[in-house]
Amino acid sequence: MCSSRNDTLPLILAFADKIILVLLGLFFSFEIREAPPLGDSRQVAISIYNITIFGTCGLILTILLERTPINLFVFCSTLVVCCTTIKLIVLFLPLVRKLHLNFYF
Repeated sequence: MCSSRNDTLPLILAFADKIILVLLGLFFSFEIREAPPLGDSRQVAISIYNITIFGTCGLILTILLERTPINLFVFCSTLVVCCTTIKLIVLFLPLVRKLHLNFYF
């Protein structure tokens, strides 16, 4: 495994732009959470909070498990799959439910 004495700095630089984008998304979701014209603003806010929580967990796991790459891969890929699944359920389940109710009733 390749490593250096100062391997924390490249890791911070690699995550810096992603952290900025997530913080920007948190700000926007906080600002639009009560907007009445946007019917799905609550779901979007929940999805962004979900991404923030899973991203923070992934960052912590990346730092803690850097010496065991197999465990790091397993945990991070599980986080990605769970985050994506939860995001899709939160965003599209109300729409599918509404379409289902309108179709049968």
